Amino acid sequence: FVTGGHRVLEQALLKREIDLAFLPLPVHSFKLDYTIVAEEMMVFALAQGHPALEGKQLPPDSLISPVPLEAERLNGQTFLTVPSDHGIFKIWEEVLRRNQIRPGKILEFPDSNLTYKLACENMGIAFIQDSTVLYPGYYKRACCATIDDPPVKSSIAAVYRIGEELSPLARRFL
Repeated sequence: FVTGGHRVLEQALLKREIDLAFLPLPVHSFKLDYTIVAEEMMVFALAQGHPALEGKQLPPDSLISPVPLEAERLNGQTFLTVPSDHGIFKIWEEVLRRNQIRPGKILEFPDSNLTYKLACENMGIAFIQDSTVLYPGYYKRACCATIDDPPVKSSIAAVYRIGEELSPLARRFL
């Protein structure tokens, strides 16, 4: 079992420490191949009562119906990010660039589960895959918001070494 960002997991595959990794696209190494296994909606996670939500009608379950936010509401805000080698970080950068959002502070943490928990505690805004809200459970729930219509999606891929036979179990999974 190996955890880490894209580079860590890709290196573990190339060093034969693992046979299969699940990563958001893109895959960086030309020695690896992938099969897309899922798509996840990307959302901004904000604490209930965050200033960027002021005046917004909040649905009972914002994971199912994310709150539409105007991009300018996110200017100058503190963002909680994963390291720059994570696929989520690359998507976040593109969303900010495309919507001309200028963050205030950017705080980096090792994984999106932690950024979500800190967003729940009103320490900033996290950009996460919607499944992060569900696992692992956290005693508080953030409000999920999007600025793009339709919301940005992230492709999740099963990544493996090119030219190598996958185990029967891995093939059956895919």
